[in-house]
Amino acid sequence: MHVGEDEGAIDEDGMPLPGRPPAAMNGVAATMAGLSIGRQARPAAPAPQPIGVTCTFPYLQKKFIYDNEEYLIIELLVPGRPSQAFRPHVSDNGEELLLPVELPGWFFDTNRLTTELEGRGENETFTQAHSEVVQVARQMFGATTPMSPPQKVLLLSKCRKDFIEVMRLDYDGREIVDRGGNGVRTFEHILRVTLKTTREMLKKAPTPTTYGMGDPDATWVHVRPVPGGGAGAGA
Repeated sequence: MHVGEDEGAIDEDGMPLPGRPPAAMNGVAATMAGLSIGRQARPAAPAPQPIGVTCTFPYLQKKFIYDNEEYLIIELLVPGRPSQAFRPHVSDNGEELLLPVELPGWFFDTNRLTTELEGRGENETFTQAHSEVVQVARQMFGATTPMSPPQKVLLLSKCRKDFIEVMRLDYDGREIVDRGGNGVRTFEHILRVTLKTTREMLKKAPTPTTYGMGDPDATWVHVRPVPGGGAGAGA
């Protein structure tokens, strides 16, 4: 017996006719067509930028007790900038260390490339591209030295805003770099920030605000290698 298209669109053996789904399938398709499938919109990918000034440094964070008070030390592996270029401070809620960095102005200078290529010929399109980016930098920063957005370090304990000590340490990198046929030993730099937590260990008057920066350039503590692989600190 042949079943007509209006009764299910199947043949005498119960199979769907070519190109015509069964009536039951028609109903499912209609139902599905009436449904709107909610799809979460993906955030737009960030557009590439010709300039980036964000600084993120590796760090170690340690808590310790001294003279019945609790302190945090945050040590960050930083580039060789003067210690005044680092502006660490505690957030208003006391839960984060914020570290903006003053970047070297020469990095955003046209003369840097001119000096680099002096005597070796210049790639015109390369120097032009550099000059164009420098112009963008000047529009962004003007005549001032660029300041990076602050790196945020979530603190192990809430800290006071009125106590911070800063020290930059110069470490022997124990690596030799070839500079024009001469081996030059590398040095690495650690920015050590000491904070005092809000935890009350003893009832006593608050310590006056301190901000230790040492001499005009940095508080230098040269860490020399010690036989056996350790390191000893010395002035």
